Amino acid sequence: MKLIAILLLNIFLKQYFAFTTINNLNLNRNPKIVGGTNADILEFPLLVSILNNDHHHCAGTLLNEYWILTASHCWLPVNQSTIEYSTTTLKGSNANFIAHPELFIQHELFDLSQLIYDIGLIKVKKSINIDVQNAYAKLAMPGNFYSTGTKSVVSGWGV
Repeated sequence: MKLIAILLLNIFLKQYFAFTTINNLNLNRNPKIVGGTNADILEFPLLVSILNNDHHHCAGTLLNEYWILTASHCWLPVNQSTIEYSTTTLKGSNANFIAHPELFIQHELFDLSQLIYDIGLIKVKKSINIDVQNAYAKLAMPGNFYSTGTKSVVSGWGV
């Protein structure tokens, strides 16, 4: 199963992302979403929290009932991480909706020092079934291109 997931990840990356290094970017910027507002989980049911020993560590996006897209730098040993979903307030192990990772796959070319190819997949042990519309991410199809200035929505966990 790992080989298939890595193959799928590589296909996904080659078709949908253009990679560049971030050496020239100012990384001292404010890490918060400027102008953000509180959201209800029904607006973004695909957003999950990756927990490290019961504390929020990173965000992820549900691709389907077993797979979560996240950043490679979010890697944790599967035995010390959990996934919290279907919630707007992070509750850790007291949450009603917790999933347990089975596998974490980092992109084979991921480089933490340059933060390139910073993409990964998490497979959970049991399916995450969310009975709401838009529970899973809808990825762009090959041939879909968006011009500069196209409006989009960014979601994440606030501080």
